[in-house]
Amino acid sequence: MSSYNIIADIGVTLKKLLESTLTGLVTPANIFLSSPAEMEVTANRQLCIFLYQITENLYLRNNPDRRPLDPKHQPPFPVDLHYLFIPYAQEREDEHRIIGRIIQTFHDIAVLRGSVLQGTTLVGSDEELRSVFHTIGIDEASKIWTAFPGKPYRLSVGYLVTPVNIYSERLEEGGRVVTRALDFAQSAGGA
Repeated sequence: MSSYNIIADIGVTLKKLLESTLTGLVTPANIFLSSPAEMEVTANRQLCIFLYQITENLYLRNNPDRRPLDPKHQPPFPVDLHYLFIPYAQEREDEHRIIGRIIQTFHDIAVLRGSVLQGTTLVGSDEELRSVFHTIGIDEASKIWTAFPGKPYRLSVGYLVTPVNIYSERLEEGGRVVTRALDFAQSAGGA
C-alpha cells in the first residue's frame, strides 16, 4: 500500500525515466529535482524537475467506488502532482531539443507502471500513474516565475501526474455492511 512517501518516489521515478531517455542531451548528473530558485547553472545542459503544485483530484475524491486496499482503512486521498520541466542550456536549440525529447518520452510512456516505477512505495506495486501534458497559460506562467525574484522566465513544459493515492493509516470505526436482510410481512386487512 502506498504511503506518504509516494510523492518523493514519483519524483525519483520521473528523474530515473528522464535520465534514461535524455541520453546524449543531458547527463544523469545534471538532472535535478529542484526549484528554479535553487538551480545553479554549472554545466552546458541541465534539467530542473520542479513539483510546483499539488491539488486534490476532485473527480476521484467524490467517486463512491473508491475503496481502500484494506477494508479496515479509510479510502485513499487522491491528489494530482503538477510538474514543470525546465531545461538550461547555452544554446536555445539544445533547450528545444530537451523539451522535445521530454514530450516524446511522456507521449511514448504515458502510463508509468511496472519497471518504470522507482522508490520503496512504488517498486513492485500495481500503481498506474498517468503523465498528462498540462498547458500552462501566460498568466499562470508569470505567477510561477514571479515567485523567483532575479530568475528570468525560462522555456518549460508542464505535466500532471495522476492519480496519486495517499492511503490513510486511520482505521474505520465501524465495520462495513457486507450483507443485507429484507423482511416482508403481509397485512391481514390489505387490499
